[in-house]
Amino acid sequence: MKNLGDNVKVDVELESKIRGFDNKTYASKVETFAITNNSTRLVFLNVPPDLPLGNYVFYSRVSYNNITASSYDVFTVTERINWGIILISIIYLVLIFAILMIIKQIIKSTKQKQVKGAFLKNIKDLGKKS
Repeated sequence: MKNLGDNVKVDVELESKIRGFDNKTYASKVETFAITNNSTRLVFLNVPPDLPLGNYVFYSRVSYNNITASSYDVFTVTERINWGIILISIIYLVLIFAILMIIKQIIKSTKQKQVKGAFLKNIKDLGKKS
């Protein structure tokens, strides 16, 4: 946006929407903020997680007093990556790996005790034969 009027700060209203070609609004947000001669504003509008795959329109309208300007762009929702499932899967894999390492250490420790016990028993048996 660019304030082409006097070098003064003015409050504008920005309306953003995600709309389907069926004219249904899936997300919307209205913000009011001040602009000067050269103002840049980055605006985010979250895409609903349950939004079906397909084509949609991102629509925005800026209003000041009774003057409005609007713009739109078409975008496509394709595959989604469910980061929650990926994170939970990684945690499960790490836990399984940790459990396997603990089991391996217990088996190794048990075998060492068995070998040590057998070794000590053989030494005792040798001592008794002497």
